[in-house]
Amino acid sequence: MRNRTKLLASGLAAAPFVAWLGIGQFSDALVGNHMISTETLKCDSEAWCEQAKLMLIADSHNDTLMHREPGLFTKRGHSDLGRMVEGGVNLQIFAIASVAPRIVDTETGKCGDIAQGDRLNTYFFLKEPTSPSTWNDPMKRVDHMIDRFDTSLANEPTAGAKLHYLRNQEDLAQLMGASAGEQNTIGAVLAIEGAYWASRDPKAQSAQIAKLFDSGVRMIGLTHRSSNQLAGSNEDCHSRHGLTTAGQTFVRHMWDQNIILDLAHASSQTISDVFELSRQHPAAQVIVSHTGVQAACQNERNLTNQDLHNIARMGGVVSLGFWTTVNCLERSVSAQEARKAIGQSFKSAYQVLSDPEFVAEMGESYEPSEHLAIGSDFDGATLVPAGIDAMPWYLEGIAKQTLDGEPVFSQQALENLAGLNVLRLLKRALMPEQLI
Repeated sequence: MRNRTKLLASGLAAAPFVAWLGIGQFSDALVGNHMISTETLKCDSEAWCEQAKLMLIADSHNDTLMHREPGLFTKRGHSDLGRMVEGGVNLQIFAIASVAPRIVDTETGKCGDIAQGDRLNTYFFLKEPTSPSTWNDPMKRVDHMIDRFDTSLANEPTAGAKLHYLRNQEDLAQLMGASAGEQNTIGAVLAIEGAYWASRDPKAQSAQIAKLFDSGVRMIGLTHRSSNQLAGSNEDCHSRHGLTTAGQTFVRHMWDQNIILDLAHASSQTISDVFELSRQHPAAQVIVSHTGVQAACQNERNLTNQDLHNIARMGGVVSLGFWTTVNCLERSVSAQEARKAIGQSFKSAYQVLSDPEFVAEMGESYEPSEHLAIGSDFDGATLVPAGIDAMPWYLEGIAKQTLDGEPVFSQQALENLAGLNVLRLLKRALMPEQLI
């Protein structure tokens, strides 16, 4: 009790200073949101990149909300409203991490287990000194960040640019109408990364999910960097189990509410279990919001070929990230080398999804490119080549991928992975309940 009192007193004493830092660079410095290049990266063909901005561009995972109001113009971290506009982004999914378990250390045998500590306890204590309810309560953190999101969207548009909250089909129709006439309107979708706050009781789960839906949440991930009461994670060193009984119920409740299930950080067994569960649910929708693929980078965080196939079997989308870890990149790599590796990850994923036997299984209507997307993980405590303003530059790197001297991705395939696939999921997720 004495230590708790001393901690609170120290926090209150430091609150004015830390709050000021929170407005500045403190949050990004604390977690390490850095870029490989500090220079403005030029496209090989400026004309190509200008044309790329005409495509619908969607990003499946951005953690900016954890650090600052996303509707502001700033040059901190990887993204802000101004740079989203500059990069031609039309749709952005903002994630709220409720828990950040200790990172796995396989050399010492320490697992990424929430019982060993939650790094967000310290983060929220320092970042939100005036909101003590967030320091140790994952659900209170979610509520607080949703409130921040609402506040950001209620602010006056900055320099003519604005975020447009997507809750239903009408919101989406308004966005698409606005996007046709003004490039400074960006659709904003709210997601939660890691449901460590979820109850094991089915009735309580249903109430929790209904509350989040009413708050505007349209995507929820089961796990983050450790297994929990719902499912196994692919980043701890436990038995890598799949869905628990509570997890199966939770997923059904999500789909009943028409919320998209995010399988980022999920174990292969969890993905397999979700696939089996999806066979029994007409409203099953899945995405992997930010990941890499083992076909390009042998990293346990990345999806196996079987994982990719199971996501496609569910009609889901795999969103590939830009940060160093999932692309097997060293910190000293150049931005151009990093872009090439990112492009190769997209190429490898496409080749796995284009396996002849799998294509034959999926049938004539199957198109591999309809299951790929962008999941940058900007501002997710990551090192990336460049910020969100360089989105056309990233897309150019993907477009330059070749096989036997021919481009891997057609123009239609590029448009699919740039944003149309995420739009397809959102159209269904935002559908009125009576039409599901």
